Amino acid sequence: MPPTADFSGNPTSGYAPLTVDFTDLSTGSPTSWDWSFGDTGTSTAQNPSHDYTAVGSYTVALTATNAEGSDTETKPDYITVSEQPQTSCHVGAIDLVGQYKKTGAPSGRG
Repeated sequence: MPPTADFSGNPTSGYAPLTVDFTDLSTGSPTSWDWSFGDTGTSTAQNPSHDYTAVGSYTVALTATNAEGSDTETKPDYITVSEQPQTSCHVGAIDLVGQYKKTGAPSGRG
């Protein structure tokens, strides 16, 4: 009997770069695996990891094969990679003696 392909990935969403660990959940005793990660990346490992470096949604497919045949499981838009949020930090003005000032030029006090 041919295998029935199935898989999971963890995590399925996050910020770039995103490393996803894929787990083969196929039944029917597959003997080979052919993964397509949706970004031109591929693997023949049973339980591969893949790095997504670009923002976007990715369709992942696994073809599991044994001596009796093969089966493909495709999950559209399974992985979602987002851009890192921008963070900023404003410190404010500091005068020449290191005292915090909300506005204005350095006072030159010493």
